[in-house]
Amino acid sequence: MKMLQKMSGLGLGAVVSISLYSAVALAAMPPHEFACQVQTRIGQDGLLMLQAASREEAAAAAVGISASTNAGTKSTALAVKECIHLPDEQFKDKDFQRFFERTPL
Repeated sequence: MKMLQKMSGLGLGAVVSISLYSAVALAAMPPHEFACQVQTRIGQDGLLMLQAASREEAAAAAVGISASTNAGTKSTALAVKECIHLPDEQFKDKDFQRFFERTPL
């Protein structure tokens, strides 16, 4: 503590900055991107995109997130119909696949 007391405000700020940078540097984003077709609270299918370590993790994380519907509204996801790995998979529902392709990323 005596060492910190001897530091100037600038020195202490540098220590805090380095500490915060180190903490942020350790937090890595999950390695995979997924798009999920979900059933929303308003009864329409919705689209949401997220990053996760696996398809199962993506599906679990999707419930409760706000999804975009093909009507142009947002609604909370209640259940997951399908999650696809991006960019190499497509939705089984061809109409939903077209909606996904038209949606700006």
